[in-house]
Amino acid sequence: MVMIDLFLDWASGGLANAISSSFLNPMDVSKTRMQAEERLKKCPTRTGMFATIKNTYIEGGIIGLWSPGLTASILREFLYSGPRAGFYVPVRNFFSTQHHIFENDSFACKILAALCTGTFGALIANPIDVIKIRLMVKPQSYPSIGNAFYSIQKDEGIAGLYKGLFPSTLRGAFIAVGEIATYDQTKTILKKNFDLSEGLLLHSMCSLITGFVATTVAAPFDLLKTRSMNLKSSSSSGVLKMINSIIRDEGLLVLFRGWLPAYLRLGPHALICFPILEQIRRAFGLEYI
Repeated sequence: MVMIDLFLDWASGGLANAISSSFLNPMDVSKTRMQAEERLKKCPTRTGMFATIKNTYIEGGIIGLWSPGLTASILREFLYSGPRAGFYVPVRNFFSTQHHIFENDSFACKILAALCTGTFGALIANPIDVIKIRLMVKPQSYPSIGNAFYSIQKDEGIAGLYKGLFPSTLRGAFIAVGEIATYDQTKTILKKNFDLSEGLLLHSMCSLITGFVATTVAAPFDLLKTRSMNLKSSSSSGVLKMINSIIRDEGLLVLFRGWLPAYLRLGPHALICFPILEQIRRAFGLEYI
C-alpha cells in the first residue's frame, strides 16, 4: 500500500507539471536561449526577450516556438518534478508527524522536505535536462532524444550527460523551496489568518506568490545550469571558476538574465500546476499539500 501511494504521489507531481510545461514551452525556450547567449567583445549587446521570441518565430513559426525540447521537457517533468512535488508531502510528514523532528506546520520542516525532494529529482533528471537545454538552444543538434543520448555519450562520454550537475542540483533544491515549500507555507498562513479552506481560491492565491519567489531564488542557479549543460567540450572549468568568469566579464546582474521569461513561465506554471496538482492528488485519494 505504501508503494502504491508513493507511485501515485510521483504520478500526480509528474502529470501536473508536464501539463503546465506543455502550455508554457515557448517561454522556456526563450529563457534558455537568452541564458545560453554570452556577451562577446565583438558583440557587446545581447538579444532581449521579445527579440529572442521574434527571432525564434522567424526561424520556425509557431511550431519553432513550441516544439524545441518539448518531448524532453515532458519527460524531465516526470523524472524531476514527479519526485520533487510528489514526494514532498510524504517527506514532510516523515519529518513532522511520523518522527516529530519538527513541529507540525514548521517552515523549517517544509524547507528541509523541499530541499530533499528537489535534490533527488535533479540528480536523476540531469541527463534529460542536458538534452532538453541543447534541443531548446539548437533544435537541429539531434533528430531525437534517443539519438541525443547516444551522441552525447559517444562524443563526450557518460560525463557529458551529467554536465552542470552541481548547479542543476542546487537549482533543483532551491526552486523546490521557492515553489513547493513557499506554496505550503503560504497556505498555512492564509488558512490560519484569513479562515480560507481548501479550494481553487486558496490554491490560486498561493500559486501567485509561489511563482515570484521561485523565479527569483532559482535565477542564478538556472543561468549557471544552462551555461554548463550547453557546453559541448569535454573539459569543464568548474562552477566557481565559471561564476567568477561570468561576473568579471558580464557583470553581477547577468546572473538574473532571463528572469522575465523565466517568471512568465514559472508564474503561470505555478498558477496552472498547483491547482491541478491538488485536484489530481484528491482524485488519487491522497491528501492536499
